[in-house]
Amino acid sequence: MPVINWILSQQVQLGMILCACLFVPWGQRRSCFVPRLAAGVWVFLALTDTLAFLPLWARLLLYTTLLFGLIWFSFDCSPLHALFYTTCAYAVQHIASKLAYMPIIWLIQHGRTDRLDTFVILLFSNLVVCLVIYLLFTLRIRRGRLLFDNVKTVLYSGFFLIAAVYLSVVLEDVLDSSAESYLTAYLALNAFCILFAITI
Repeated sequence: MPVINWILSQQVQLGMILCACLFVPWGQRRSCFVPRLAAGVWVFLALTDTLAFLPLWARLLLYTTLLFGLIWFSFDCSPLHALFYTTCAYAVQHIASKLAYMPIIWLIQHGRTDRLDTFVILLFSNLVVCLVIYLLFTLRIRRGRLLFDNVKTVLYSGFFLIAAVYLSVVLEDVLDSSAESYLTAYLALNAFCILFAITI
């Protein structure tokens, strides 16, 4: 259980790192790749753990900034590409976590609060979403070299990140958990967040 509790406490960070593996250019690794990657992951997790007192919206932006640094530090890619990989990783993690928390909240509303159930649902959701994204999207990227011809992708990425944080944090906080319509409103908001992330 201590391992499961640690994973659950780091679920967003670990999910972002896992999802980044779908997009990063594995054939363009920097020299001393393994030490760089290990050090980057350690700094990522250590800093996010140290700054856990920050409000949620600030933590999410911190995670994104640190993931960008980790990717750029470990892979031989431009900052533009690193930003694209980072945003894609955030989007996929966003989809996986929203899918997972829809049944988790339903279970909590019905008196089930077992952390093992939460862990299994999160793990299953992340694995399924990552597999679908890999087969439908990133497998195509692997067949060639990703190129950008303008800054539209960066602008869309920034728009997604800001909007996703707003939808996830601000609007969820507005919902009244004691209201009878809370579960319906929560599920509808999360479904919209998923659709929004897929569209971007």
